[in-house]
Amino acid sequence: MKNTLYLFIFLFLCLAEGLFAQQNSEDSLWVALEREDLADSVKMSKQIELANLYFQKGNYKRAIEICENVLADAQKNNYKGIEADAAHRLGSLLTDEGKFPQALDLLLKAVQLRKDLGDKLNVARSLNNIGAIYIELKNYSKALEFMQEALQILKKAENLGGVALISGNIGNVYNNMHQYDSALWYVQQSLQIRKKMQDKQGEAYTLNYLGGIYEKQNKPNLAIQYYLEALKIEKEVKDYYLMCFSYQNIGYLYLMLKNASLARDYFQKAEAVARQIGASKELSKVYRLYAQVDSAENNFQRAYQWQILHQQLKDSIFNVEKSKQIAELQTSFEVAQKESQIKDLSQKAQIQELEIERRNWLLGGSLVLLLILGFAVYEFAHNRRIEARYQLLQSELRWRRSQMNPHFFFNAMGAIQDVVSRSETSTAIAYIAKFAKLMRQTLE
Repeated sequence: MKNTLYLFIFLFLCLAEGLFAQQNSEDSLWVALEREDLADSVKMSKQIELANLYFQKGNYKRAIEICENVLADAQKNNYKGIEADAAHRLGSLLTDEGKFPQALDLLLKAVQLRKDLGDKLNVARSLNNIGAIYIELKNYSKALEFMQEALQILKKAENLGGVALISGNIGNVYNNMHQYDSALWYVQQSLQIRKKMQDKQGEAYTLNYLGGIYEKQNKPNLAIQYYLEALKIEKEVKDYYLMCFSYQNIGYLYLMLKNASLARDYFQKAEAVARQIGASKELSKVYRLYAQVDSAENNFQRAYQWQILHQQLKDSIFNVEKSKQIAELQTSFEVAQKESQIKDLSQKAQIQELEIERRNWLLGGSLVLLLILGFAVYEFAHNRRIEARYQLLQSELRWRRSQMNPHFFFNAMGAIQDVVSRSETSTAIAYIAKFAKLMRQTLE
């Protein structure tokens, strides 16, 4: 099934923030942030909570802006715990926008910081969200690696909510690998815990997982039943993002059942929600689904137009180069994990010394290069000025010579002779003086 996966990618990203921390209302957070007696570290934590509230309301731009500011402040003030929280939240937001290299870099950073701090539960959260990125890239074995590590941490901590969430995620990975027995086992474990905890939103997640499993087994009616049950809960808890996915999944199944009209109705609802929350990635998928509906109704021209819109929006979100960047970032992370196990201070000092030496060489090389470039520019400009002066003197010389050509010389002397013959002595003297001055200037 092509569209069931749309829902599950999102589920990995949030890791049910409410399971790990109780959120305050937006008004109470703003009141707290305005207090002057509140410590900077506490204010930063409140800002991350505020970003989470904006995320839940679909205001991604504002949520990202807040997290970026908190991350910068935490790094500046060396608040490692807050830095890890901001990196995790920002990484999750960027993942949802399809900015995978930046998201993976932030989540890997959050994992390392949290491991250093001994914050095991939050390590599990970040590991889970890294697995989500690999699910998006269809690297299921790598996704399982990170999620199984997260699951073991949560089981040891006896965190039921976390175990339920990760179990559902792992079940979905097995579903994508067509290992349906394993998928059902993990998802059913998750659903039992959700119902025991009376976690409505989590229950909606898990029902969608079940719908996806039955859909892949080519049981569309049973899949629709679970999707509709999940959609009912999503409307109750006002989870607009999940609603967008559910509308797509239900519409796709009705399309497979040859009910194009009903499919279009659900796709239109998905489009409205996607526009409301600013989810460009999901809007792109809706365009593709519209194309499939129009193709089913033999309206190929309109289907082609929808497909163009889908591709244009998709290309603006994700491209092939991002996959290469993610592989490079993952390699860097694995190296960093091994290095972090070695706590020898002398080795760290050597690394720092080498880094300083490398920066000094780069700085020195840059300065030499700038000096060479500056000298070259000066020489070029100087040569241009000399060339211009030379050309000017050549022109002036040609002009002077033109004034003293034989014809001019003969005419000038004839004019002086004529004046002398008329006995105009003063005029003749003036002409001779001017002619002598002209000759001197020319000769000089």
